Amino acid sequence: MSTEQEVQRLEEAKPGPEKAKVLKNVARRLESQLETYYQQRNCKERLRFDPKLKEKGLLDLKNV
Repeated sequence: MSTEQEVQRLEEAKPGPEKAKVLKNVARRLESQLETYYQQRNCKERLRFDPKLKEKGLLDLKNV
């Protein structure tokens, strides 16, 4: 689900914090898209994603 630019940045990033930063930015973009999608469908619940998984490029809903 990454854009071509994001894939390129990920390939160029060094392992460690630099790569985690790229993955976190991708996850934040997708999180924003999902929140917009659910708001358009009148979802009243606040979605909260697990911030620790964003560094791995994963999105998972966090229990609130």
